[in-house]
Amino acid sequence: MQFGELIDQVAVLTVRPDKEGLIQQKINSVIRTISLSGTFWPDLVEEVLSDRTDFDITVNVQTIALPARFRKPAYIERDLASINPSTGRLESRMTHGLAYKRVDPKSTKREGREIRNAYYLSGSNILVRQEVAGEKVIWGYYQYPARFDSPSDTNWIAELMPDLIIDWASQFVLSSLGDRDRTAGVAILAQTQLSVFIDEIIRDTDVSVETGR
Repeated sequence: MQFGELIDQVAVLTVRPDKEGLIQQKINSVIRTISLSGTFWPDLVEEVLSDRTDFDITVNVQTIALPARFRKPAYIERDLASINPSTGRLESRMTHGLAYKRVDPKSTKREGREIRNAYYLSGSNILVRQEVAGEKVIWGYYQYPARFDSPSDTNWIAELMPDLIIDWASQFVLSSLGDRDRTAGVAILAQTQLSVFIDEIIRDTDVSVETGR
C-alpha cells in the first residue's frame, strides 16, 4: 500500500481527516518502530567494499564512511582467495569462510599486538583491519527505512502489513488527540498484529546470512 492510501485509511479510522500532518508523522513513526523491532532481511543491504572508491584492497587498515540510513553492521567477509603472507602465493584455503570479527575500539590491541580481521565503528565511519589484502571484501548492514514524503512512497512493511500500520498509527493519532476510549480498542489489535508479524517474518524469512539456516 502506498503512503497516500495509508493516510486516507487512518483518516477514515480516526475520523480526523483534518489532522493529515499528524497522521503522516505517526505513519512514519510506526514504520520506523516496526523496522527496529528486529533485524529483517528486507532491511539488509550487501555491498562489495572493494568496488568502492574509498576502499583500497591493498591497504590493511581501512576507514570507510558509513552510508546514509546506516543502522548497524551485519557482517564483513573476505573473498575466497587471498595472498598467503608467508609464501606470497594466492591460496583459497587461507580465507575460506572467514568472517571479520566486530570488536570494541578499545580492544584493537591484545598483548601489544594489533588485532586483524576485525572491524569497529567510530563516529560516522567503520574501520576495517585486515590480515592480508584480498581480491574482494563484502559487507552487509541493516538500514533504517526511508521516510515517506510522496503519496506514492511505499516499502516492504507497507506492502506486507498495511493494516498493522493503519491500526497502530490510528492508535497514536487518537492518543495524541486525547481520545482514550477509542485508543484502547485500536491498541489491542495493533499489538496483536505486531507480535504475529514479527514472529512470521523472522521464523520464515530471516535466516542467517552467514550460514543460510
